[in-house]
Amino acid sequence: PFDELVEGRITERRLRLTNGSSVELLAQSQTSVRGTRVQKLRCDELELFDREVWEAAQLTTREMRSGTGRVRGSIECFSTMHVPYGLMHELIEQSGGDGATRRIFKWGLVDVLDACGEGHRCIGDDGPCPLAPECAGRAKGRRLNPADVSQTPGHISIDDAIALKARVGRDTWNSEMLCLRPQRSDCVLPEFDEGVHVVQAIPDGAKNGLCIAGMDFGIRSPTVVLFARVDDHGVVWVVDEYVQSDRSLEEHIGVIKAHHPVPVWLGVDPAGRQRDLQTGISDAQAMRRAGLVVKDRRLRLHEGLRLIRARLKPATGGPRLYISSRCERLIDSVRKYHYPKDQPFSDLPEKDGHDHCVDALRYMLQNLDRAFSTQEDNYIQTGGCR
Repeated sequence: PFDELVEGRITERRLRLTNGSSVELLAQSQTSVRGTRVQKLRCDELELFDREVWEAAQLTTREMRSGTGRVRGSIECFSTMHVPYGLMHELIEQSGGDGATRRIFKWGLVDVLDACGEGHRCIGDDGPCPLAPECAGRAKGRRLNPADVSQTPGHISIDDAIALKARVGRDTWNSEMLCLRPQRSDCVLPEFDEGVHVVQAIPDGAKNGLCIAGMDFGIRSPTVVLFARVDDHGVVWVVDEYVQSDRSLEEHIGVIKAHHPVPVWLGVDPAGRQRDLQTGISDAQAMRRAGLVVKDRRLRLHEGLRLIRARLKPATGGPRLYISSRCERLIDSVRKYHYPKDQPFSDLPEKDGHDHCVDALRYMLQNLDRAFSTQEDNYIQTGGCR
């Protein structure tokens, strides 16, 4: 029925209409995007885009004026929010709050379920329907009703939805089909849950607790100082953060000494023991000379991360690490700190800027929690097997 609207032949990559409009498919590459001038650009599966291509795409749209009015240049993005450190997550974060220029449309499987017929029951003889937790009977009442679009049957049948759910794990289902939260399988600290570990205010019992700090040194990269309280039960409450680049060590020391109260001690990067070629002393020594108590216990990266995980989600009892909501950079870093996605066998986290705050937290905890030592031996070589 649309043949009369098409001008010429439809190709694999291009469609031209009789009104002068055209649609073209572009590859996700610098060559395809650069030089393109369009009124509307649609980016499918944005989460899989190279960041450089996405940045180039921002400069492609142009406004057009025609006899029917003004066509404003715009960009539309479609994607599942797969990970908490991807492009889609970044755009959604930028779209919140006052003054945001982007409009967000969200939908998941429940929004596009077909009407549920008599062949399925919410609670049957063999138990509840597999879709009961997310559907909650809403698909039963769906009928074609132009006055209420939310009740219009969708394009995914109940049988298909049940089959899809049976094939994947809970994390994949919640991320890919329900769009509840991004997957955290590549995250270094998947135990972190903002709803559990982020608090608006620390309890009165912790306000007078021991004040300690953790510090990660930086010059061009930011220097991070985290201030925390330790309550009578040994629970750590991170209450303040300081993140600054291109500042001298003297300035950082001044900020630490101006904090009320001054930390009883600071856990710092063991690399701070290295002597500066100009001053002849190390950063740690300079801080000690300024009257600060500095601890620089050396511990391997993975052992330090295990200390953080153990506090976020202990084997027994509740969390032993909480973060104040005003520590925005730390919260963002703990959430986004991840392993390289294109290197599935790598156990070294990506150093993309989210490591600095986590390192400061790690240095603080590895100087707080009591160390333990292990000894490896070979049972056969020592004569244990005869």
